[in-house]
Amino acid sequence: MPPNYPLRAALSDATQRWHQTITALADDDFAAPSGLPGWSRGHVIAHVALNGEAFLRVLRLGAAEQPASMYDTAEGRDLDIDALASAAPAEIRARAIAVDEAISEALCAFPEQLLDAVAHRLPDGGGFAFALREVPQRRLGEVEIHHADLGLATSSRAAWPVEFSELLLSARTPGHRELRFTATDTDQTWGPDDAPVTLSGSSADLAWWLIGRGTGDGLTSSAGELPPTPTY
Repeated sequence: MPPNYPLRAALSDATQRWHQTITALADDDFAAPSGLPGWSRGHVIAHVALNGEAFLRVLRLGAAEQPASMYDTAEGRDLDIDALASAAPAEIRARAIAVDEAISEALCAFPEQLLDAVAHRLPDGGGFAFALREVPQRRLGEVEIHHADLGLATSSRAAWPVEFSELLLSARTPGHRELRFTATDTDQTWGPDDAPVTLSGSSADLAWWLIGRGTGDGLTSSAGELPPTPTY
């Protein structure tokens, strides 16, 4: 992949902000609840670290033209998150920070002719599949979304760059053909012109709802009531 691959600047910026947050986070705060039910902030940070290692794994396997999967088993993936979340905050931080430099190097060195090779979440094809050229966008989503999931005022969805919110909206709105989305902060719209219901709000609030977070705070519906929050 060329060193100036698409989204490199966005991924670099998101990663830098992520590192700043987890470096400044007090050790005691790792055990505090996150915005994700059942997960502490340590769980969220551990997940982002291990997700990065999983993307690094598929990049290395793909570059070697070997079958590539992110995890060996779904159960093992969950156990690894719990195990790392139980480690000392210094270890969690170190894993979370170290992997991003390795990902950057692997992306820049990845052979362009192999970018269309397909990786899977699991070796048996379970979960989802994706072309290796999608790794930068997928990793960007993991970092930005879970940064907001920490539940800190300084890293909420309001801190997302507009470009990232719009990237999420472009990716997720095609699955909701019954809705039209209007971003009040940018005047951008997504969805069919003749959709029966229009949801309006900031691009970040619309994207947050679309990825199954929250209950629609900041949004209004032309139908009066908001549709149920999507589930994934």
